[in-house]
Amino acid sequence: MAKITNNPKITNEEIVNVNRSAIEHRATWMGLTYMEGKRVGVEAEKIARAAVTQTGCMHGAGFKAKMRTPGKVEDFAEAFLNPLGMKTFEMEVKTRNKDALEIQFHYCPLVAAWLKAGIPKEEIPTLCDIAMDGDRNIAKTTGVDFKLGKTIAVGDPVCEVSFYKK
Repeated sequence: MAKITNNPKITNEEIVNVNRSAIEHRATWMGLTYMEGKRVGVEAEKIARAAVTQTGCMHGAGFKAKMRTPGKVEDFAEAFLNPLGMKTFEMEVKTRNKDALEIQFHYCPLVAAWLKAGIPKEEIPTLCDIAMDGDRNIAKTTGVDFKLGKTIAVGDPVCEVSFYKK
């Protein structure tokens, strides 16, 4: 497995640090719950995916309520992108038009949390993919397609998260 490099560049903004801490706290719960489930022999991945899927649907409903036209990528982008989230994940919008919203994430507080919690590095890609079930279901609920490209969790320098017109 490639070395995971996940170093934030934005470090001196209190609200960003608070938001990252909250995300890390939840990611720590998720990661340790997953690992404990595996340790005791339950279907940890299945349970975690089901819970994260439900969360994604709930968040997707919130984004959908903010959209003028569900399924319209421009409306999705307006609802999904916000200044705090963009700074928290150090997002760079690569494409934003009527057909696509393509974003590179340069930092991931979830990966940071899993590393700090001592989760084995070989488990982090699975935890990342489970977490992405949230984004997959945000997309599904809002009527857009989702594609995950590179991920920090496997050692890539960025995460590539994209949403497309159906």
